Amino acid sequence: MTTHLEALPDAGRRILAASFPDYTGRKWRIERESGPVAVTSSWDGGSRDYFAFVRLADMAALPVPTNGNMFVGSLPAVEIPSGCVLVEHSIFCGKDHGVTFHVRADEATALLPTATEALPWAQIVVLTATASLRSSYGGVKNLRQHEAMRETGISAEDYDAAKAALIASGHLSAAGAITPRGRNAVPPLASLWRLRVVARRPGAEESAL
Repeated sequence: MTTHLEALPDAGRRILAASFPDYTGRKWRIERESGPVAVTSSWDGGSRDYFAFVRLADMAALPVPTNGNMFVGSLPAVEIPSGCVLVEHSIFCGKDHGVTFHVRADEATALLPTATEALPWAQIVVLTATASLRSSYGGVKNLRQHEAMRETGISAEDYDAAKAALIASGHLSAAGAITPRGRNAVPPLASLWRLRVVARRPGAEESAL
């Protein structure tokens, strides 16, 4: 399960300083892991993932060496040891895609943001549309609202009101882009089609999914 961070807690800052001290971006994610994690690390078409294990007791770091190319075989997927975090810095097609903290599911509390209340159905519809669709495509200027209305049955008035509320609460930026807080509020496997089904359930306006 992925959690996007708006800010790094103190533990996150210390882990990042130990693993990738030169990273100055603001793209941070947490992945809660319950099994082995692939640590292949080599250049492929302008993309590469770098990995380092960090032991929380003393912040000692162990970088994962280059592996998984024509010269060096791939390392096997590994279980994250108790008391450790696996930090991944990703480059995709030459662009920095940020840092991911892979943590054991039973040891993730220190890095996770405070849980928030469930949002109303209409706001989940807007967030799902914003997270999954372009703002315009194929001559349709407001593609997100257009598809949300078509797929879920939400009205234009409810969509606009929900969008305004999400901007006010920080789930969307002033320009309507989804923020880390907004991404965290989108339920797992959410889709506009699934939200049409949710809208038919009793109490859907109080809590989606």
